[in-house]
Amino acid sequence: MRSATISLAMLVTACLALPAPSQADELAEAMQRADALSFFNRLGLQTSQLQRMVSPLKRIQQIVTQREADREVKLTRLSGYYQRARGLLIAGVALPEDLRAEIQKAEEEMAAGDLSAKQAVHGQMELIASILYPAQNAQLDWTPPPEVRVEESPAERARRQRQIIGLITEAGQFLQQVRELNALLYVTQRIPLISEYLAQYFPVNTPAFERAHAMLMDYTGEVRLVEEAQWQQQAPLYAERMVRLLGLMPEQAKPNPNAVGWSQLYDLLTNPQTVNIVQEMLDARQAED
Repeated sequence: MRSATISLAMLVTACLALPAPSQADELAEAMQRADALSFFNRLGLQTSQLQRMVSPLKRIQQIVTQREADREVKLTRLSGYYQRARGLLIAGVALPEDLRAEIQKAEEEMAAGDLSAKQAVHGQMELIASILYPAQNAQLDWTPPPEVRVEESPAERARRQRQIIGLITEAGQFLQQVRELNALLYVTQRIPLISEYLAQYFPVNTPAFERAHAMLMDYTGEVRLVEEAQWQQQAPLYAERMVRLLGLMPEQAKPNPNAVGWSQLYDLLTNPQTVNIVQEMLDARQAED
């Protein structure tokens, strides 16, 4: 019971504490902006990616703002209970069971609300992850902590399956196009076709793009030599293999200890400075055009 009393005391004290203005606010804000700018520059984001990030980043801010507002409403409603509990604790009097139950219920409700908000933010983080190229995502670990992770819903599984089918279908069409080139066009058109296809998934003029390009040069040469009867039977298998070789197959996130972790990504993406930095980067690039 002592641990529960201490927990409740800490909750009451925290809820009654008034935020004091900090002289370091401006410095903290400047550091947050610098962190966000450094993060996006390090990833080498293209303008189209920044544009697509604005909406989920704004939704994240809406989730965070709404959660903070909900907490304020609850704290205001419960302030009378907290004042009473604080007075009793200072006097060394044990809290009555009804008061203890009320505060315990508030603590549980707040924890549930915090978790729900984190899960909603994580959903938007997954959208941001889907905007990035595989080489960019290789630097990041989007795996959430166990308490935030939610079971994939039937709708999400169906969406992922549609995405997989779309990737395989597009890869098959690309390989079919290469197979249909005559000898002259195969020499002159294969390289630009590969570049056009890969530009959808890899930032151009990067080591990741060059590696993928070299791989497809070999793979398209292999596929072109496949007998027509075998191709007709196994074209989807060749297309699926290509998608996997390129690292494009959407799969559930796996922990990557060498990458920027989920908690760091969460702190960065929930910071209100982040969406401002993205908008400023877009404005700066537009001014340069």
